[in-house]
Amino acid sequence: MLRILGLGLVTVIWVGAQNELKATKIKKVEVVYRDQHGMHLLSEGEISRVVSLKANRSPRGMMVHEKTLRSLPSLVRADLSLGLDRVLWVEVEFSRPVLRVMPVGRPGYYLDNRGLGVPLSPGFAWPLPLILGNVPGHWSQAKLPMHTGLALALRTHQVLVSDSILGKEVTQYVLSGRDSASLELQTRSGQRIWVGTSMDLTAKLRKLSVFYRWAPADSLPTRFHNINLIFKDQIVCR
Repeated sequence: MLRILGLGLVTVIWVGAQNELKATKIKKVEVVYRDQHGMHLLSEGEISRVVSLKANRSPRGMMVHEKTLRSLPSLVRADLSLGLDRVLWVEVEFSRPVLRVMPVGRPGYYLDNRGLGVPLSPGFAWPLPLILGNVPGHWSQAKLPMHTGLALALRTHQVLVSDSILGKEVTQYVLSGRDSASLELQTRSGQRIWVGTSMDLTAKLRKLSVFYRWAPADSLPTRFHNINLIFKDQIVCR
């Protein structure tokens, strides 16, 4: 008997809480950006539309809306909370795009710093280096091993971006060959730098960095149209 009464009391409390929540109107929706890089792939209006919550409406199904928001590939984190002042706080942290993948005949997508694909954003126009050539036609966040070519381009970019010279000079990563496993870099001045496969990648990029810094005046890197890094302990230019 006591068990039945206890269950009945819990049910009454739960129903009352639900009715009170439904009756509570949202006074205001506030979006808080928690990322540090400032690359906001969605506007406040777009985020509000995704969660389908507006002022003067009751916050029905907040958990469902929060789950929907968290499923967006552009976001790393998303949390919804309703304060006693009836202000709905939507805290978001965006993915950080570092490269833009450009398949032939398609608009492409971003590749973020985690190696995940992110769909293009109409409100985001940050200039990013491009990945061209034999690339996947669609972005993917599937929990599968990363595409060989994209992994090579991302790994190379992560090394070059910390280089004060090459980080600004290299603007394109061109993939070719079987499984897109071979890489060529292209610079803003039109140079083509052949990297090849990922074998000895760190050593190749170190050679390139040293060459750009210490080449003699009569052999400056900018003099050459083609640079080849695949040979051990040397760089071949023409």
